[in-house]
Amino acid sequence: MSLPTIVLGSLQDSDREVKSAACWAMTQFAEFLQPEIGEHYEAMLPGIFLALQEPETMVKRNAMHALDAFCENFGSDELMPYLETLMAKMGELLQAPNLELRELAFSVIATAAGAAGEAFGAYFAPTLQHCLHCMQLQADEELSLRARATECGGVIVASCPELGREFLREDQHGFVRLALAGLQLDSNELREYTYGAFANMCLLLGQDIAALAPALLPLLLASIDSEDGVTAEYDEDAHQGAGLGGDDSEEEDDDIRAITVRTAWLDEKAAAVYCLGNVAEAMGGAFLPELDRALAVVDKVSQYFHEDVRQNLQACLQKLWTVSFKAHTMPMRASAGDEGVALVGADDAAPTYLNP
Repeated sequence: MSLPTIVLGSLQDSDREVKSAACWAMTQFAEFLQPEIGEHYEAMLPGIFLALQEPETMVKRNAMHALDAFCENFGSDELMPYLETLMAKMGELLQAPNLELRELAFSVIATAAGAAGEAFGAYFAPTLQHCLHCMQLQADEELSLRARATECGGVIVASCPELGREFLREDQHGFVRLALAGLQLDSNELREYTYGAFANMCLLLGQDIAALAPALLPLLLASIDSEDGVTAEYDEDAHQGAGLGGDDSEEEDDDIRAITVRTAWLDEKAAAVYCLGNVAEAMGGAFLPELDRALAVVDKVSQYFHEDVRQNLQACLQKLWTVSFKAHTMPMRASAGDEGVALVGADDAAPTYLNP
């Protein structure tokens, strides 16, 4: 008997802990047994859908993690036979009273939309209505749900380019306005996922994203430059004696007992770096007036202690340097007859799609 068969059999167990563990095992299969586990997904996905009908929240939660993990490794052809069932299940869970289940539903939908591409068009409008509704949430305990809804909306509009451009035209549905408003709220997680949504919109809209630069760029640079998530804990005994004599400023670093870093703040910083690179790439020459300011800020994190920030920084710098290279070599390439030369100035005509 194969291991997947044993795990599927455990979904029929009468104990909820066993069912939950079986779902979690399938999540690990989908993440770490690629591509071999692909031979079993036709048997495993129906089992996951059945687990979503269980009354216990813990079973549903782990089933959704498993579904998300499988979708992440699917192409459109593999996902399409299950997309209707998946969206029906996620539509039900978007109405659940449990906030965590609703967050996970948005996560699964976003992953499915990315895998399905334009084939997701049949679910485009109703799903974005769910996103827009949750993007208006204000309560502190609901901001994580708002974050997931924002992320999901960004993935959907980028996955269906024609529908996405029309949806964003003049921001007639308020998606951009709500996303920008979310960046003003006190939530690192919301800012992280919102930057991800804007990064996806850059891929969709190209130079038209320049309409958002005055509102978006200061927030991106502030997140990259921020050190609010780092807190130093000092040795109290050393501080008590510091006032008796000596130079406190010279001894302050020696008094540090520990440094605390908030993970959510770190994730926001990494997402901001990634988004900045996409904005620069999309705007092209129109980004040139902002280039020096952007380089000055990203230079401060060039040797950052966390690898996620450093990794995103490499892609960001490549895109910033590309803007500089194309701008400064444009006259030379134009004289050589390069038909691909195009430098859009900051004072050119306003973009078509966005009017935040």
